[in-house]
Amino acid sequence: MAKTFIAGASVDEAVRVLSQLWNKDRAWSVDLLGEATISEQEADHYRDRCLNALTELGQAAKDWPSSPLLERDPLGPIPRVQLSLKISALSSRLDPIDPDESYESVAARLRPLVDRAHALPAGLMFDMEQAETKDLILHIFKRLFSEPAYRSYPHAGLALQAYHRNTERDIQDLVGWVCDRGVPMTIRLVKGAYWDSDTVRYRQAGWPSPLFEQKAETDANYERLIPILFEHVDLIRPAFGTHNLRTLAAVEAHAESLGLAPEAREYQMIFGMAEPFQQAMVKMGRRVRLYTPVGRLLPGMAYLVRRLLENTSNESFLKKEYVESQPLTLLLAPPQTSTPHPSIKTTDHGHGFVNEPHGDFSQVDVRDAMRAGIVSVQSQLGRRWEDRTSNIGLTGPWLESRNPCRPDEVVAHVQSAAVSDLDPIIDRTFRQWENWRRTAPEARSDVLRKAAGEMSRRRCELAAWEIVEVGKPWREADADVAEAIDFLRYYADEMDRLAQSTRLGDRPGELNHRIYGPRGLTAVIAPWNFPLAIPAGMVSAALVSGNPVLFKPSERSPHLGTLLTDILIEAGVPAGCVTCLPGGRRSAKHSSHIRR
Repeated sequence: MAKTFIAGASVDEAVRVLSQLWNKDRAWSVDLLGEATISEQEADHYRDRCLNALTELGQAAKDWPSSPLLERDPLGPIPRVQLSLKISALSSRLDPIDPDESYESVAARLRPLVDRAHALPAGLMFDMEQAETKDLILHIFKRLFSEPAYRSYPHAGLALQAYHRNTERDIQDLVGWVCDRGVPMTIRLVKGAYWDSDTVRYRQAGWPSPLFEQKAETDANYERLIPILFEHVDLIRPAFGTHNLRTLAAVEAHAESLGLAPEAREYQMIFGMAEPFQQAMVKMGRRVRLYTPVGRLLPGMAYLVRRLLENTSNESFLKKEYVESQPLTLLLAPPQTSTPHPSIKTTDHGHGFVNEPHGDFSQVDVRDAMRAGIVSVQSQLGRRWEDRTSNIGLTGPWLESRNPCRPDEVVAHVQSAAVSDLDPIIDRTFRQWENWRRTAPEARSDVLRKAAGEMSRRRCELAAWEIVEVGKPWREADADVAEAIDFLRYYADEMDRLAQSTRLGDRPGELNHRIYGPRGLTAVIAPWNFPLAIPAGMVSAALVSGNPVLFKPSERSPHLGTLLTDILIEAGVPAGCVTCLPGGRRSAKHSSHIRR
């Protein structure tokens, strides 16, 4: 079964199959199976496999018979050898959060491949992968082939997926870039192979999906993109990847209406699939190229499963044609996009709670917002935080919070509490408590929601403070702020639920209700590893229940503790009902007693 879709376990084994394809007037693009490396050694190994493949394929193909249709188009000669590349396999550090570092890591391995391809010659096609990396792959492609050494390389190509809503924008952007570069490129237009996994990931993350939800929408978008590619055949070599009879007919119809020569376009299909369509296009004198995987079965298992799913999917044209034998009129009908795709709803257990989505750092505006937050925080480093809200001066020593990644960098000076400060603070807290405990539960919930809104507004700033005070990377810092927001909203929802009195039993003459009430003064001693989320959950759960809180943040993140306290007080918690008491080893030495 694997040999149906995989040409061989090695390039040497696959050469015989590739030669047979060539003799049947079919070009090919070899895909070395394996992607998403997790180490630099794996990335080096993939680079070396690609280099060896180019050399072996170039040596094997040079003695094959000539084929004018496969070797030339209106823009010039076409190499016999083409290699499709997985950019995710060329670096373990590929990450849209850092486009520049990702580029340097990938480009260091791409350059020898382009050198080898240029010398043979051979074509290089960048495959498009998961949605999160689309813009990064476009960035890498344009930046590499804008370098002086590779600006004149004429056989570079890039796959674009029609299920992306922004593919037309990407095409227009590439056209402008090609005009500036002055050398043609290939655009392989495909429907896209990662829809299911991408859709699940975006729904899990709570992000708006960049993909069309209906298969018919993708088909319709594909047809809209065909004439756009044909408008630029003086710059773009259009290659249409499809096994759909309607789509093949649409390409032919557009080409005929524009009077384009047959060699001005290419049809790409997958090795082992839709062979009758391959034969039909070859008989019509069209250039056909087969995307041909090469590799061992174990690394290729995911690829094999994907091909099997594609052949058996309920929405697959192949199933409709070969299994269901649908009539030609139905197969050639325009895509119908009127029926909405069923959406997956978040389970809220009846409270309406939805997690705050983490930041999608594949989006440039999200990255820019985080950079702006970091710049803002850097301008505030070294500030002194005094107890501005409790009206009781703390007398402990000043704490220096330092950046663990840069130990010489002082993040903030924070006034600590001495143990001797506790008696007056506790007295004042009990005086303030009565009003807070009698505050309506829904009003306390609203205070938490207001604090959550303020955290959301200041999200990047708070994440930046986490970066400098506890050394969290961008994603982890952003996620911690999102979780803090979740705690505030969740406990507000829970208080609304618990505040409803519950009748117990139905005995005649008895009317018993269960009502929850606050327990009293709550001490919160939080760790540093989640410096905002954990204390936000501990403090807010106590506060919304009507309890006053004495809050000691970790000595490793005292400034974040003060920020949390300020946000809660500004949202409406009485100052005496939440008191931040920073401390550490030094402050503990300044007193020898504590009230029991």
